[in-house]
Amino acid sequence: MATPIKVGTRIVECSAVLFDKDGTLTDGFTYWKGVAEARLRALSDILSLPARITEACRKTLGITPDGRFDPQGPFILTSQKEEMIVIATALYQHGFRWDEAVAKVEDSYRIAESRLDITGISKAIPGARKALEGLLNSGVHTGVVTTDTSGRARRMLAAAGLEDVIETIVGVDNVPLGKPHPDSIFRACDELGVEPSQVVYVGDTPTDMRTGLNAGVMLKIGVLTGAGSRETLEPLADVVLASVAEIEIAGIMNRPGSACPRL
Repeated sequence: MATPIKVGTRIVECSAVLFDKDGTLTDGFTYWKGVAEARLRALSDILSLPARITEACRKTLGITPDGRFDPQGPFILTSQKEEMIVIATALYQHGFRWDEAVAKVEDSYRIAESRLDITGISKAIPGARKALEGLLNSGVHTGVVTTDTSGRARRMLAAAGLEDVIETIVGVDNVPLGKPHPDSIFRACDELGVEPSQVVYVGDTPTDMRTGLNAGVMLKIGVLTGAGSRETLEPLADVVLASVAEIEIAGIMNRPGSACPRL
């Protein structure tokens, strides 16, 4: 059953709201910094890389020396598998054999994963839990679709105190193709028993907005808590909000005689 929700100043009736994870429900910058440094440190340790090659790998990922992330760079927009290919390519360009580069990158990423303090780098966006609780309590399904693996996404969301208010989590390991392909949204819809045309999708990057477009969702919401900016999101999003805290149940719609503004 469709329920009216308020997104900023607009109201739309939907059956489910699906969210990106990093930069949308959780603090992407804390997470990205922790993951990037763990991976680069492990890679440097395994290969005894000189600083210039480590910095070349950092630059190739779209990370500046002072720790800023290019919102259109590989680290932000690709899956871990694609990111590993990017790093292996950078090593190949600096004299490593391709097979050696691939093997060492795989080793370093496994080591980095074992070193990660998931609890320390997983923080909910302020207001995220309240928004999720409000949706669920009013009968609106909730889900997460992410380029992260489903296992790590679940651990992060649990550490951030959000897992229990999310009904389904679809990671890149659960679908044939990750974003911007619509597979992850389609799978989440199947698991929740809804059609994409009944779904609102929320994310922080242009890639998220393209994913929603490709899936045919009813409304694409961009949020400014992650990698995207108003300038990059507005051309693709139907609505741009400061954060997910601006998503709430339109309680006024339950009053007798109230009218429902439609999009």
